[in-house]
Amino acid sequence: MRLRLGLIMLFTLVFASAANAGLLVDKRLGNNTEGATTITNGRYANQIAVIDGYDVIAIPTKGGEGDGQSNERGDGQRDGQRSPHKLFDVKSIHWGAFPSGIAYIPTERSFVFDDQGDLTDLQVTSETGAVQPPRPITFLPDYPADAIGAAEGLAYLPRSSPWPDAIARAAWFPGEANPAHIEILSRAASVLKEIPVPLPPDEAYITGLAYLGKDGFLISTADNNMWRVTVDGIATGPINVPEAAGIEGLALMPNGHVYAADYALGKLLAFDTTLQRDPSGDRAYPIGVGLTRSSDGFWDPAANNWVLMGLDRDHLQTTVAAVSPSLDTRTTLFHISASTSGLADGPGGTVATCPFSAPEVDVYSRAGLLVSTINFATVAGMPARRCQTLAYLPGLDAYAVKVTARANRAKIFVVSRSGILLRTITTGGASVFALSRPPGQSTTLDVWEAFAGLYATYDAANGSLLSTTPVDPTPLLEPGGFIAGPNGSYALLDGNASEMAVFG
Repeated sequence: MRLRLGLIMLFTLVFASAANAGLLVDKRLGNNTEGATTITNGRYANQIAVIDGYDVIAIPTKGGEGDGQSNERGDGQRDGQRSPHKLFDVKSIHWGAFPSGIAYIPTERSFVFDDQGDLTDLQVTSETGAVQPPRPITFLPDYPADAIGAAEGLAYLPRSSPWPDAIARAAWFPGEANPAHIEILSRAASVLKEIPVPLPPDEAYITGLAYLGKDGFLISTADNNMWRVTVDGIATGPINVPEAAGIEGLALMPNGHVYAADYALGKLLAFDTTLQRDPSGDRAYPIGVGLTRSSDGFWDPAANNWVLMGLDRDHLQTTVAAVSPSLDTRTTLFHISASTSGLADGPGGTVATCPFSAPEVDVYSRAGLLVSTINFATVAGMPARRCQTLAYLPGLDAYAVKVTARANRAKIFVVSRSGILLRTITTGGASVFALSRPPGQSTTLDVWEAFAGLYATYDAANGSLLSTTPVDPTPLLEPGGFIAGPNGSYALLDGNASEMAVFG
């Protein structure tokens, strides 16, 4: 999704198995759809597969379920089942970041994937998810590997196309006047042609990609717009899709109908052969309680639940929600119109966040009313940088915050609500990812150091290090979020899969 710059984590630490007393619950909270493709043959023919987080999900569509006959498999499921069903996950692939595109190759009965953290290889599995060797990409001399900035949508090109039995890939070359490209690759991953696509600057990042036959390509551009593109790169459009916020996947059915997959909506949006909306063909595949990219929150002991922030599936905007300990139900507290990160409790039941727009802490009531702000530009000794994560320390009536900039990556600033910098704590880790206060504590601060695979506990009153606890994040791949829970428990959150795991 866009250049989300997912956490590229290299867990090289040998984790102590005793660090995790036990996995209490592990669930996905929402959808993270990164691509879509049509399965044109094999056991799931005429279904659409999406890569959602690290799961490959097959979705039957209107008029695409075949003849309705089903064959029993050994696991009791049916090949022709008419509801969305997980085919497999790709967690066993060593991702540089996360999968950002998917295409089904009928001549191999395999799937290929983009890796947003490794732009020089295609990852590959069989139709049943067996991992195959990655395919290194051979680039054209005029477009070396270091020129590419991102890769997203993938599409199979049939034998009837100008490039028979090949693969099309959406690529982004930030140094060019027309950075949006459609790359044509052989199945062996050699680039055959680069097709620059002139698009408006704010539309110049291609996410979804489908091949429409003689009419060329259909693309989406990281928002709710689609464009037609000829095989020569001439774009016409846009075709606006009001129901979507970020179209990430496009798939063409054999009957010419098109389906678009939004990142967080958990729904395939149907279009007829003329690209007119056909809501009767929509197919939903919602995951969890409907909070996407949740990686911030705290434990609320008064209500005995988690309070989390994420993208609301129902409203496609940032929301703060109370989520049950089992992660099965949620109650929306309020929505935030601006982009923000970090989430902490505060005095009087307030909630604090870090807005993207200014170097400050914004404090809200539980009804969503902005009640106060701490402006870092007015705090002596405090960098006037945007904060990323924070925790409230009632014993000091202050917030511990981590701010942007490389020089601050291992620093924690303790700022009182009255706007005084009380202390700067320099951690021993490479980078601070999340801050959290254990429930019932007044000055104790847990610091999640994801690259090191541990959380460190400090006394924020004097800055002293109290302990370090190594953590095995399994089953999560990229846990950028950490929340201290009740009775010594803690939660890890992987925003790339909207997955949350609670450990005892």
